[in-house]
Amino acid sequence: MVSFSLPRAIKRYLKIQREWAQAKGISVVNGKGHAEETIINAGKGASNIDASRRVYLDSEHLVKEHNIKTDTHTTGKKAGKE
Repeated sequence: MVSFSLPRAIKRYLKIQREWAQAKGISVVNGKGHAEETIINAGKGASNIDASRRVYLDSEHLVKEHNIKTDTHTTGKKAGKE
């Protein structure tokens, strides 16, 4: 199963991405926090997560803790307040 998390910032963008994903049978998950956390907490059995930007150390640790593969580099920093 393929899942991805969508940004909440732009509603139009969100709608277009959601429709594209659903048409391709991709499960769309929503949640609070960073995308990696949202996907893992959705409990859909993610085995690989890659992001378009570098991820914070918090997300890197969470991904490793759940034995999820990734090729995404980290920022080397802890996440700031959101």
